[in-house]
Amino acid sequence: MANAGSRMAGAVTAALYLERFVPAQQKWAHLDVYAWNDSDRAGHPAGGEAMTLRAAFEMLKGRYLQ
Repeated sequence: MANAGSRMAGAVTAALYLERFVPAQQKWAHLDVYAWNDSDRAGHPAGGEAMTLRAAFEMLKGRYLQ
């Protein structure tokens, strides 16, 4: 799926769009994570992969759900 004219989604475009919906006093972050392997390589077959997302989730869970 392409949401910004090309396969590389456009992290800045997405963040600027999302910013319109966040109240000025609200802290927020936009994490644009490319969780896909275009080709096979050792230990990383082609297709979906979410290691960065899993690591970020574990960090946030440890920080805020203790």
